[in-house]
Amino acid sequence: MSRFNPVPRLVLFGAVALLAACGGDKGATTSATTSAASESTPHGAILQATRLMQKGDFVALWNASVPPVHQEALKQEFMKEFRGEEITDEKREEFAQMMQRLTGPNAEAEMMAELRPQLEQLQSEEMKAQLPAMVAFGRGMALQAIAESEEFTPTQKQQATGVVNALATWVEKGDFADPARAERAIAAITRTARNLPVKTLDELHALDFEGLLGVVSSVYSGAKDVTRAYDIDIDQMLASVQAETISQDGDNANVRVKMQFLGQPLEFETPMVRVDGRWYGKDTIDKVTKVGSTAAAE
Repeated sequence: MSRFNPVPRLVLFGAVALLAACGGDKGATTSATTSAASESTPHGAILQATRLMQKGDFVALWNASVPPVHQEALKQEFMKEFRGEEITDEKREEFAQMMQRLTGPNAEAEMMAELRPQLEQLQSEEMKAQLPAMVAFGRGMALQAIAESEEFTPTQKQQATGVVNALATWVEKGDFADPARAERAIAAITRTARNLPVKTLDELHALDFEGLLGVVSSVYSGAKDVTRAYDIDIDQMLASVQAETISQDGDNANVRVKMQFLGQPLEFETPMVRVDGRWYGKDTIDKVTKVGSTAAAE
């Protein structure tokens, strides 16, 4: 049976938008803590994009992250892929069942009843004894996959490695099997689903690009509430971001970014490129240029 779930697609798109967020926002103001930064500096572009991420405004984030000359081609490419998959009655039913499960009158109680046996198993002494070895194994596998990836750039490998190490440390220390935390997380999930602007698969596919970004913003806001149930404050992480331009040669620069991720210091360097007077992540520019070239050749 074909299984259709649009949530991973939306989450993936949101993640891409976050990772691409290295452009400047000309409408943003510079806070007192970053008074030396502006949209005309490489590090200022990153800090301003970070503030848009805190707001969860993916429309503004998109406009700040992608040069105007490439935006239309990218929009068309995404919408072509998004709407290219046939909507069958089976997929409509699967979407409806998912929404019913998340928004029904007893959704919280039913989801918690399904999850509770798994939580009890995770809280067992046997599982607690096995946890360090499981975490070490998972960390090793993830780091190996990152190191061997041909899709990640060196900067992305550095970022991903830091994230994996921080997550592993959090799993070792965090009480993620606490039923009270799970109840708060489930409440956030169902609240987010009930507040979504679409209720059916056809309504989702009828949205334009900006409408889809609105859905991503809603999902992102709900995700922040879910993580708070486990003492992971995404806004606090973003507020901890510091950036400084460590080198610049014409329209190319290198920025050092520091932040606190799950209580662990995370530091990496990212290359930036200036396009029409504004700074963007080099990885982003490389990707959007490739997409634009492919679209022009078709």
